[in-house]
Amino acid sequence: MPAKFYERSCYYEKKNFICLLVFLMCTMFMGCCDNAGNEKEIYRDIVIERTDFPSFREAFGKSKYLQHLETQFLGEEPIQLWAERYAAEDGTSKIYQWELDGKAKLLLEGIPDKFTLNAGLEYNWYMDLEGCFYIWYGSNLIKMDSQGRELFRTQNDAAAWTVKKMCQAPDKKIYLTIDDPKTGDRLAELDADSGDITILEQVETRTDDIFQNSFWLGAGINGPAIFQSGIREVDTEQGEMTHVLNFSGTSYNTSGSGFNAEKELVVDFRMVEEECVEVIRSTSSGSPAYVEHLSLKEVEKIPVVLCTTTVESWVRQQISRFNQENETYHIVIEEWIAADGLSTAEYEESLKDYVTRLSIEIAAGKGPDILIGEKILGGNVMDMIAKGMLEDLRPYMERSGIREEDYFPIAFSAWRWGEEIYGICPDPRIYALEADRDILQNRSDIRGITEALLAYQGEAVYLGGMDSTALLRLFLEGSETLWGMIDWEKGTFDFSGELFLNLLQVAQRYGETRSNWDNPENFIFSIAQKDYFRDYYFTPSDSELESQGLMLAGWLFDDGCHALAEGSPIAISSGSDVKEGAWEFLCFLLGDEIQEDYTLNGSVKKSVFAGYADKLLEKIEGDNLAAAFSQDRTTGESITRIYEEKDMEFIKTEKIPYYEKMLAEAKYLPLRSAPILDIICEEAEDYFNGNKSAEEVINVIENRVRLYVNERGSK
Repeated sequence: MPAKFYERSCYYEKKNFICLLVFLMCTMFMGCCDNAGNEKEIYRDIVIERTDFPSFREAFGKSKYLQHLETQFLGEEPIQLWAERYAAEDGTSKIYQWELDGKAKLLLEGIPDKFTLNAGLEYNWYMDLEGCFYIWYGSNLIKMDSQGRELFRTQNDAAAWTVKKMCQAPDKKIYLTIDDPKTGDRLAELDADSGDITILEQVETRTDDIFQNSFWLGAGINGPAIFQSGIREVDTEQGEMTHVLNFSGTSYNTSGSGFNAEKELVVDFRMVEEECVEVIRSTSSGSPAYVEHLSLKEVEKIPVVLCTTTVESWVRQQISRFNQENETYHIVIEEWIAADGLSTAEYEESLKDYVTRLSIEIAAGKGPDILIGEKILGGNVMDMIAKGMLEDLRPYMERSGIREEDYFPIAFSAWRWGEEIYGICPDPRIYALEADRDILQNRSDIRGITEALLAYQGEAVYLGGMDSTALLRLFLEGSETLWGMIDWEKGTFDFSGELFLNLLQVAQRYGETRSNWDNPENFIFSIAQKDYFRDYYFTPSDSELESQGLMLAGWLFDDGCHALAEGSPIAISSGSDVKEGAWEFLCFLLGDEIQEDYTLNGSVKKSVFAGYADKLLEKIEGDNLAAAFSQDRTTGESITRIYEEKDMEFIKTEKIPYYEKMLAEAKYLPLRSAPILDIICEEAEDYFNGNKSAEEVINVIENRVRLYVNERGSK
């Protein structure tokens, strides 16, 4: 069976919206990735073997002043450079070479401490095969020999660019990445004798996509190479670049294979042979650091097709891990991508066309196996559930021993109907609104907040950047009944009451109308602020809110005020032929290994939460500090809150319990009322624009809602 790559994309043309399934495959085969049941297929995929550096700090003792300088390849050998600061009575430093086998070699002594202070921020280090050292800061460069004697010092203070990275290629030449603020990253060559730096203008690394104008520099088979979505070897004489390994269509995630991928960056790489590369990743602190040995090989597994509009980086990383670890199943990505240049209406029409085709496939027992996010379901999850197009996950959970009580409710409550669970959310984001306690008169119910805002005499917006339509949605979206305006059981509704009229007035008065609302010169007092709870540092406790004159004011739900949970729920299609394989992936996401990934927004598994909290506490042990940032609602200026070791007791007794409470009580927006909310917000714009009176808008809303309810019944 011919081999093929694992990813496919769905593109929509601008004129006829015809769906073209474009598959990424090897040149030996052109065909379809459609699921064919439990038959294995052969894929060409990246296989990863990983080797970690042992901890230099643990080997040398945490009591010493140790500073990570660089992690790099020295020829074929991965090494780290470390400094022991204040190693001598005169305050100078020692420089060590640290290897994968845990051996250390003393390289230099008597190095001035300024060269090892804030390494990576001020002074950067690199060692070449001759044992010489290059130390640079900005666009200035110093070269030392193996004895620490200075060989040259270049001053390029007038240069607009800065040196970003350095590597020695197999041709023994030294190449640099130059960071030019006007053009992005450029490739340059260093004269190792004189220190002259020449930008290789003949090598065009820039693209039309500004986000692709940054690259990692490493060693190719013959000369330098650059790493972006794949690896290209550079012919510096001809100025040409040749693809030697492409990561697109493979399960390798360029974010890396570590649990702290957002900080474990590519620091060096080298091509071993064709379709084989070694990549070093490290944090700025030098630990963790590891070598990934990547090779393109054939694998034989059962495909499980995952469909979504956009694959978030965290999900893509977990797909990579699953595909590397699972011996039976292989996740295949089908990602919907709209063609360039579509208008908003065309974009929505193309997505609708795709969702319709998808629904037909699922109803016919075909199509993808895993569905992610509300967009891929046409924005109406409840219709899909009612039509039986999604699997109830409870039987799978029971067979796998996954108990709801072991998780926070937000793991399973996003797509839920009664006791039935139709999706999981292993990595939700948590938000809350805090508002001025005096202005809201200490009220946290919809009627009380509305009355308080109407009574307030000052000039303000409710939430910076939120216009009137968005503000109306904010006040309504947490209630499944839209605060009693809809009776789902009877199929009745009434928007003519005082509350809805007051909400229209409040939204019109306190909506942000300026396009440059975040310009400090045009700042207007904001009554409320929105907080993203990444961890408990960013979660203001009750006492912190009180000290700032704030109160929890949202999100507003039918049963009270709770933090808002957002995410892209993951479901199994009822038409899948490989439901067990699809469930293995969902089960993988809920497991301890993934939930212990501290790049998460906070684990949804209760037993993991304690370990997560302990991990965050490590940030402020000793001299380490953690900062939480917010914005002054009066001036717009940033507020910095520094937590130190003396705050440990406060963090343990107040902040962590408060954060855990917010996680435990967080809620997703109700699904049932979402289509009606869209109707309300669409028609309310005529009121906010002054085109219609409140009564006229209410009449149109009720007519449209009546049609919606009649079409779907009261379910």
